[in-house]
Amino acid sequence: MQSELYSVNDVKMDGQIIENMFSTRSKKTHDSLRKPVQKLYTRSNVLRFEPEVDKMVEYFSKKLDGYCDGRTLDLGQMLLFCTITGTRKMTWLTF
Repeated sequence: MQSELYSVNDVKMDGQIIENMFSTRSKKTHDSLRKPVQKLYTRSNVLRFEPEVDKMVEYFSKKLDGYCDGRTLDLGQMLLFCTITGTRKMTWLTF
């Protein structure tokens, strides 16, 4: 059972809170949201995307190198953007 920490991922629409697969604390809701996409994240399927993941790691490393001049960096935000980009490529660009 997840804590209320995950509620940060909820969306509010027309005054109603809408949970998603990552924020729900209901096993039934989580399972019903996960079922349509779980085949995309099997080990064999994810391995097909390893070259894309490698490109993201290389891009991320280059971005980090650019901050070696003393500027500040929001690492959490950069990791979030890289994760979203990688997930987007795996989910929408190849299926």
